[in-house]
Amino acid sequence: MRYFEALGAGGEFEQFFTEDVTWTNVESGERFEGRSAVREYLLALHGSMFDARPHGGQLSVTDEHAYLEGEFRGTSVDVRVPFCVVYDFGGEGISAMRLYLSFAALEPLRPRT
Repeated sequence: MRYFEALGAGGEFEQFFTEDVTWTNVESGERFEGRSAVREYLLALHGSMFDARPHGGQLSVTDEHAYLEGEFRGTSVDVRVPFCVVYDFGGEGISAMRLYLSFAALEPLRPRT
């Protein structure tokens, strides 16, 4: 899927979003709306919020949804936290994303400043 290629390369992955795309962290209820806000959050999540990287993952795609399951693995400590992202497709692209992940389990991986 071209979206994941663009996301992994830090490219213009927001082109695959609808204008009113939403991102929800299901555990906390935290929500981001719109291409710019969702892009910035995803860059922070993948880049600097945790000393971890997504690993593995299975992608299942239907006509209306995609499901990505994998785990975050610590880069300096042996911590593994499973996650699932559900993508909803609208007429023009990805319209909503929901992350199922325990942020509490990732806390040991939060960079200390």
